[in-house]
Amino acid sequence: MRTSHLISTLLLLSVIQAAHAQSTTFPWAKDHAEAESLAQSQKKPLMLYFTTDWCGWCKVMERDTFTSKNVIDQAKAYVSVRIDAEKEGVELAKKYGVDSYPTFVFINPDGKPIATVAGYRNAADWEERIKQLFNNASDLSRINKILAADSTNPQANAELAIISLSENKVSLAISQIELARKGNIKSTEYARALSNLGQHYFNSGDFPNAVKLLEESLALNDSTTSSLTYERFVYTFLYSGKDSPSVNALFKRIAESQYVKPELKKQASDSLRSYEYALQLANPDLLVEALIKQLQT
Repeated sequence: MRTSHLISTLLLLSVIQAAHAQSTTFPWAKDHAEAESLAQSQKKPLMLYFTTDWCGWCKVMERDTFTSKNVIDQAKAYVSVRIDAEKEGVELAKKYGVDSYPTFVFINPDGKPIATVAGYRNAADWEERIKQLFNNASDLSRINKILAADSTNPQANAELAIISLSENKVSLAISQIELARKGNIKSTEYARALSNLGQHYFNSGDFPNAVKLLEESLALNDSTTSSLTYERFVYTFLYSGKDSPSVNALFKRIAESQYVKPELKKQASDSLRSYEYALQLANPDLLVEALIKQLQT
């Protein structure tokens, strides 16, 4: 009798533990195919979470944000899947224009994109963002609703500038960025709008304005957009014919940045070493000094 009671108690405890574990675990689908199938069968939106092995803020968000009970409860409204943008998700990332991490793309069951959310969010910010998202038909309608109440809202103008640039409405985007700038905001969307406008200037051959916008974006020190902006900065410097000291000062900044992906950081470090070696070749005293150091090591 006691044995039977003990077994029943243990079974009950295991059921309670399993239920607790289920309620405190974010419901990720196994892969993209499974997520698409679940979204269609359950008639729920699909969330594509684009990440990479090196994305530190992705790991922080998974550890802190996606373990929040409220965030997990909200996740019942949509189907979620993790996608490595540099492995199995290369083509999907290209399809949705994802070039910084973390980025979350929300899609209707019929495959139509609803919104893109870029950058780190803590649990409270994520919960609020999801509420906004599901209270509106799309990101654009949400932004327009905010601007209808306050046409100078800096965050909404920054978000709208990204959309305007994607539609090649550059003059409109410039005015929207100016309104965001007047609001003195610091957000991922504002940093991205500045970076995207800088890229537009680069594409049109206006290197001085490109440098100005990319510098302004980098000054925000945004964890999500900095790596991409530094990459754009390198190309802008090289095509604008900047001298070696200026370019190598940029490589030094990249090598020291905490928000740069490993591949770019390595390229910057290698370029700095090459530049230093070239200086040593040009100066016999420096070359001898370098050889002595090499022998000592």
